[in-house]
Amino acid sequence: MIGLVTGVRELAARSQHSYMLHISEVENRIWYEREVKDETKEKDSLPENDLPFPESIKIARIWVGSDESPAQGHIGIWISKQGYMNKTTIRIEDDGGKHLNVQFYPFIDPAIVPDEATPF
Repeated sequence: MIGLVTGVRELAARSQHSYMLHISEVENRIWYEREVKDETKEKDSLPENDLPFPESIKIARIWVGSDESPAQGHIGIWISKQGYMNKTTIRIEDDGGKHLNVQFYPFIDPAIVPDEATPF
């Protein structure tokens, strides 16, 4: 997950194109696509652009920006052509209830995995 998000941010900066990072609790996966200015979106469907999680691990919560309430379902996070994104925290959990929060910041790369269970 960290590698995918970091890779998209690097791709955006290198190619000077903005991207949408999609995170779906419902589909239990993360993927990205290049943002296109007109109404037609170019969807990247290659395997390296998609990260499905195994059944034993699920995306449990997603926090975006400074909002302390988690987003629900499917969210899209815009990544600028400089590789910047909103502060985002993704909580993943295993079948046993153990969880891990991964935090991404607008200007800091790579991600931070705090010891605490709180999102901020």
